[in-house]
Amino acid sequence: MDEKLRQAVQEGLGKKESPAKLRTNLIESGFAEHEVDEALRDVTNEHVDRQDKNDKHNSRLLAVREFIDRVGYGAAAPQFINILFFQTGAGLFLLGLFNGLRTVISMLITAVMQEYAKVHKVSKNTISAAGILFGFSFLIMAFARRGEFVWLFAIGLLLAGLGVVTYGDLYNKLVVETIRREKMGRVLRRMGKYGVLITMIAMLGGAWILDYFPDTTAFSFQFWGMTFHPVGYLLAFEVTAFAFIISGYLLTLLKGQREERHYGLGRFIKEHCSALHVHAKSLFKNRYIKLLIFATTVTGLLEVLGQSYYGLFIYQRFQTEVFGGFLNVAVLYGIAIVTSFMGPWFTKKLQRSIGLSPMLVFGTLLTAILPFTLVYNAHILSVAAALIFSVIGAAIVGFAQGLLARKLMDEETRKKYFMSLGLYVALPYLILVPVGAWLAHTIGMEMLFLIVGLGLVLVVAPLYFILVAMANKERL
Repeated sequence: MDEKLRQAVQEGLGKKESPAKLRTNLIESGFAEHEVDEALRDVTNEHVDRQDKNDKHNSRLLAVREFIDRVGYGAAAPQFINILFFQTGAGLFLLGLFNGLRTVISMLITAVMQEYAKVHKVSKNTISAAGILFGFSFLIMAFARRGEFVWLFAIGLLLAGLGVVTYGDLYNKLVVETIRREKMGRVLRRMGKYGVLITMIAMLGGAWILDYFPDTTAFSFQFWGMTFHPVGYLLAFEVTAFAFIISGYLLTLLKGQREERHYGLGRFIKEHCSALHVHAKSLFKNRYIKLLIFATTVTGLLEVLGQSYYGLFIYQRFQTEVFGGFLNVAVLYGIAIVTSFMGPWFTKKLQRSIGLSPMLVFGTLLTAILPFTLVYNAHILSVAAALIFSVIGAAIVGFAQGLLARKLMDEETRKKYFMSLGLYVALPYLILVPVGAWLAHTIGMEMLFLIVGLGLVLVVAPLYFILVAMANKERL
């Protein structure tokens, strides 16, 4: 067999070119038909065998990586990070401010990376480096908490936002391009379902460590003649840090070739900014889209402000009750995490029973139950129920927003809308999040929760109702 022909077949299959198309191209290039068929038979069998072995290897590797990641996410949950940031010396203003900045960074990077990944194949080593960066951000926060360096903790918090978005979004695309869905192992296929339980268990374990080994612990042990005093937040953050560092490293061990596409980042950003400018002119001419962007911005802003302080308030309010301290936070949010299983099911049931407008209003009102409960009925069972309603409500609103976008826009406009939404929402956050953080510092968390709840009930819910009514009227 002609070695040049064999190499051409291997390269074509490596780029995931179909055998039929590859055969036609090779024959048109001058190779004899019978030689091309023979080469395809030999190389295809070798290619399939090698690909099957790679898929089995990658499936096992990704299952281990998913397990480690879930443990990392749970051991240092966002609620724990906010509490420890506050304990480091950050006031309510800095806590809200840097949570908002982290959200803005995450939204902007997500918006850019989702589009960039369509024209450029990001290497697995780059994704691995993002995971390792994410892991090191927890070591920075642990060191900052130990020395009570507020600004160093804030830097670690922002790096975590940068790392997790780059790592998470690009990783999902890497999995799709690396392993065939039908060749995914049972464990990897089910990790999306059971991974939530792993996260919950890790969250409970992390909370127990944080509570059992406080700064003032008298417990110590000796190792090689040295005395160690374990501290909970150091242990929990180190578990998370090494989980993501190891997880990032495992990505470098994936086998198989991906199709390579290179596109300069500078060139892409320039073109992307020009496209956003053009899209803005067309999108903001549509009053429905302007109103939808406004509603989405207000909803997101209220949720960011609330989530910045919910965990801290629960920690302080129930510090001496039931399980105490961090474990109360973990139990309450763990119940909410398990409830997330019900979100898609409940949303589908609701979609069949009621219309779009009731879905949006009902989902918004469910999310408003949590801030009102924390203000007027802050008992642990009431808060647990409110968290469950909040999770279900968020799932309903997210699903219904997608349906509303489909109702208001054609496919091309919808692409422009979702491509630009991250930027349109992020920019107001830069102004409004500091205002919300200042309010929390000035009037306290309970009054802020009251504002969040009233904003959802009196502003967001009517906005969605008006949007659906306008869309229905337009179609009549």
